[in-house]
Amino acid sequence: MEKIALLDTDFAFEYYNNNYNAIQAIASQNFSFIVLSAITVSEIIRACKDKRTLQKSIQLLSGDEFLFVNETISQKSLQLLQQYSLSHNLDISDSLIAATAIYYNLYLATCNTKHFSYIPGLKIINHTVQPKRKGGGLFGLF
Repeated sequence: MEKIALLDTDFAFEYYNNNYNAIQAIASQNFSFIVLSAITVSEIIRACKDKRTLQKSIQLLSGDEFLFVNETISQKSLQLLQQYSLSHNLDISDSLIAATAIYYNLYLATCNTKHFSYIPGLKIINHTVQPKRKGGGLFGLF
């Protein structure tokens, strides 16, 4: 069985900005490949400040595989929100990303483990990546 990593938005920023620790976190665990949720891609696109950065981001992400939300993922996301939105402040994007990882049995790479650590059945990649992004944005574009 292939071991696949799903990159959360914050981790994707680090990974695609060549953060050594992010790259090592993925490489050291022998993942077959990495994928992105359509939610993460949407958040990256939303972070673009102008057409140039939007086009560059789309171009740089064009070779990646995106996983889209289906009915089962939506149902799991709603279940997670009902269980954890009040107690843990779980937001919609994180619930959809977590539900995607659970549905496809993927390992989640995130810099915000506190957003996900309480969700049963979610496999979170253990790492020491600290976000370095301070206004540099994805690929240093924005």
